[in-house]
Amino acid sequence: QAAGTATVAPSALALLLSAFPIGQRSTAVGAFGALSGITFALGPVVGGLLVGGFGWRAAFAANVPVALLTAFAAHRRLVESRPEPDRRRPDLVGALALMVGLMLAVGAIVSIAEQGGTSPAVITSALVATGLLTWFVLRSRQHPGAIVDPTLFASRNFRLANVLSIVFAARLFRRH
Repeated sequence: QAAGTATVAPSALALLLSAFPIGQRSTAVGAFGALSGITFALGPVVGGLLVGGFGWRAAFAANVPVALLTAFAAHRRLVESRPEPDRRRPDLVGALALMVGLMLAVGAIVSIAEQGGTSPAVITSALVATGLLTWFVLRSRQHPGAIVDPTLFASRNFRLANVLSIVFAARLFRRH
């Protein structure tokens, strides 16, 4: 789950950012964060209902129409983005730091339920994730080919949406 989220989240954000003009990006990212929170809340409930009512295969089968609708909407709505002529090569080191940082953060959050919030593995993952993601933000502010628009980090709504997503996810996966 952690590796999947860590690889999908930056791609989704990149598609989102390229689909909106700069003036509307904060609103789009805020909506993205809100919808992510809703899906975090509804996913386990809907999954539980499907598995309880129809068996475990239903949880997988339910994703087929969602994926088809998403592919159809993406084909109709997304415009192929072209790099700007003067744009530099993307920051691959920053992308790697973002991916690994997100993977460790999600892994730490998911592991809380099994290992507890004071587990050395959870704490270590969370600290390394925090370091990598902080370094990523600082690097993105300086790198000419940053993969995330550095002006997003100045957006209070963007920061708040991300912090609330982490808090919500940690609460969702906490040990009972």
